[in-house]
Amino acid sequence: FSYFNQLIVGENRTANLTLIFNQMLQSHWKKIPIENLGISYDKLSPRLKSIINYIETHEIKNCSTAKLSEYLDISQGYFSQEFKKETGQTFREFMQKLLAYYESIIFEQLDLTAKQASALLGYSELSSFSRSFKKRKGYPPSMQRNGKMKVVSQS
Repeated sequence: FSYFNQLIVGENRTANLTLIFNQMLQSHWKKIPIENLGISYDKLSPRLKSIINYIETHEIKNCSTAKLSEYLDISQGYFSQEFKKETGQTFREFMQKLLAYYESIIFEQLDLTAKQASALLGYSELSSFSRSFKKRKGYPPSMQRNGKMKVVSQS
């Protein structure tokens, strides 16, 4: 957080604090624990390191093989091949692990709602996020809070 070196005083301090908080929320929390995802950062090529940085600083919806291969100016097939070769996992497998990690932060540490999680991850529709979450976890995000599945009463 050292790059946030601002003095917050005066009439606009609430707005300025809100702005700084939102900037941190949009970027810093997305720091990828690369080693925990089975990848040795030091062994990655500069190209793959730039991809990790791209993912950390862009919305999830902009982190597809199509967008990333376009960013690197290579074909999608070559991107997929290189990613698998350097990381030992497909890009899809990596993104599934990463989404699970982000969701754990969102639901366990930030205690946000599914709608807030959807917006924070950059999904354009709550329904898209819900489908993706349910496919990975087996239950909808509306049942997830504080790291536990909420039991929905059947009254």
